[in-house]
Amino acid sequence: MDISDEFYNDEEWSSSLLLSQVNEYRDGDVLYGLPFRLDAKMFFYNIDIFNELGLEVPETWDEFIQVCETLKQNGITPIAYGNQDQWPSSHYIGSINQMVVNNETRLKDLEPSTGEFTDPNYVLALDYYQQLIPYFNDSPNAYSHDMARNIFSQENAAMIYAELVEIPYIKEENPDLNYGMFGFPLIEGEGDPTLLTGSPEGFVISANTKYPEEAIDFLKYLTGPEVGKQEVQEVGWFNAGKGIVDGLEDQKLLEAYEILEGAEKMAGWFDSSLYSTVCNEYLIVTSVLTNGEMTPEEAMSKIQKVAQEAQTLVQDTEDN
Repeated sequence: MDISDEFYNDEEWSSSLLLSQVNEYRDGDVLYGLPFRLDAKMFFYNIDIFNELGLEVPETWDEFIQVCETLKQNGITPIAYGNQDQWPSSHYIGSINQMVVNNETRLKDLEPSTGEFTDPNYVLALDYYQQLIPYFNDSPNAYSHDMARNIFSQENAAMIYAELVEIPYIKEENPDLNYGMFGFPLIEGEGDPTLLTGSPEGFVISANTKYPEEAIDFLKYLTGPEVGKQEVQEVGWFNAGKGIVDGLEDQKLLEAYEILEGAEKMAGWFDSSLYSTVCNEYLIVTSVLTNGEMTPEEAMSKIQKVAQEAQTLVQDTEDN
């Protein structure tokens, strides 16, 4: 159901939400839903370990690699990483693609009818990812992401690339952990470094509902600031309501909300943005690459083949 008129004509409603997050539910002029849970990906780092070694928070890729190298030389696992379920690799690859691949090309390739993945910068992105492998814990494909987060929480690794919705879990695992957050290190390339990796989850209304007015009223309540305040206080998640952190004392959650509030545009989760067959191939080849059993060039060759097959599949579906 297109809720554009109801939302934008109600100034009290539309002014109560972060439009940067609401816009993630727009398709052209159509607004088809609203966020209920905001999320993004950041590097979490152990402040005590960084201070002990005199490390600064890295801003660029070269600085990041140098931090990782210093940690490793001092016998500390730089990055906790669990890729057993394969989706965690896609968050790394997606974030790197956003920086090195031209945005127009990247968006074109996400569409199965036009996706080719022939831009050489996709290989470059996997090259960058490959540079991180020596700094992960041993056998990352044998660990789940939750296991990797526990490695970080128990201070057996200095960093983890994690989601903001995991802040409450880290607090449960180690309430005394002294950690901070920083964005994905800047890689100079043809992409858009201002994009924030992540995507809000939300609710839509069926176009066939028999109760459109009631559904609109409930959506307004469910995704609004009133519920948002309860949401953040009770479970540590955010909706798109403005002012929902008023009175909140958890500094990590306040920092996370500032990150989301300051985001101009989200990039979307890479695995969720890909056509299913292309996604499966990306996850498989990245897992093999992580094991050191494939080169970036070989990986992208396989993805290009599946992308070409996806074009045919989509065309056949449209023809039928």
